[in-house]
Amino acid sequence: MRAQEAGKVPESPCSTIGYTTVATALIAVRAISGIEIRTENGWLIATDSPMRTIWSFAPEGHPAYPTAVKRTVVPAQKGSVVDMQILCESDKVSCDNVVLQFQEINRRLFGSPGVYDTGK
Repeated sequence: MRAQEAGKVPESPCSTIGYTTVATALIAVRAISGIEIRTENGWLIATDSPMRTIWSFAPEGHPAYPTAVKRTVVPAQKGSVVDMQILCESDKVSCDNVVLQFQEINRRLFGSPGVYDTGK
């Protein structure tokens, strides 16, 4: 059972991914030297290995489009944690569903939903 439900995920009053819009984030991420870009299930995935960061951009036609998810692996006292920041420019329920989806992905990949903040 999910700890949070769509429409009830807390959000930040401003963008926390380092860019004010998803479009500017995508342009900036594409310009990073050495970044590895691929498409997975329609999402554009950009991996910045030196920064330990994975960017995910929702495809057109996705209910939460446009959305950028920034996940950074951060060393902790024991192992590491995933710092997840999301900028979603869609409706609240669609954005919350993306948060919940990525929390589940983090849980499967890293054993934890991660530390996250959502901006809208």
